[in-house]
Amino acid sequence: MIPASHGLLDTQGLTAFSYVTKVLAGISGIYLLAMAGSWSSILDTEGGQTHHTRPGPSVAVQLQATRLSIPVPLMSAGDQARLQGKGSQGRRATTVTLNARWPDMAPIDSAPLGSDGKTAKDSWIEITLAPLGKQETIRDRLFPVYAQLAQSPHQRGPAGLREYILTPPGSSARDGVVFEPGQNGSYAARCTQRSSSYISVCTRNFRTPDGLFVSYRFDRALINSWGRLERKVNQLVASLTHDNT
Repeated sequence: MIPASHGLLDTQGLTAFSYVTKVLAGISGIYLLAMAGSWSSILDTEGGQTHHTRPGPSVAVQLQATRLSIPVPLMSAGDQARLQGKGSQGRRATTVTLNARWPDMAPIDSAPLGSDGKTAKDSWIEITLAPLGKQETIRDRLFPVYAQLAQSPHQRGPAGLREYILTPPGSSARDGVVFEPGQNGSYAARCTQRSSSYISVCTRNFRTPDGLFVSYRFDRALINSWGRLERKVNQLVASLTHDNT
């Protein structure tokens, strides 16, 4: 037979349990509100799209005729040290390197591609801006150079692309050019993987109407999102120049 006092203990236990549950629920609610506020300062989901909000102070940089306003955290560590503290007129430069995180294109700490121990290698985007000159893009060299160096006719590549393989069969290294087929196709990127590395890094470059030559590097794992990646890089670069108009 259960003692009468045991029922009293159960009631007290349930009351204490309910109190603890309410306290934990309140703490969870406060935490979720704080997290929502933190994310809302970085992400803008209006219209079902995610946009990068550039945090931190900016520095004015002059690349020949193109004037840029670049958030300091977005620049590589070397460029931060070189270009900060130069006054409102900024400083003339020959190149500027940016480090952004896929897919929100937010700044990340400067480190070699995929070696910082915090950011996954396949989320690292390194973007180099230079004045537009006589540089050739990878697409410019696609048929006159890479097609001639290819070991075989182009083959099916990822995400609707085609690919020229430049390394001979059996090689432990890999070098190839993926490109958008067709006369109107403008996309081309060169992807290389050294024999001593498990990371395949792709390089893509293009010209902008603002007079810049843009080159960006990324892990080959992102080639499946090449169209979206191209748009994100274009939008980020455009935001650095359009703020000055």
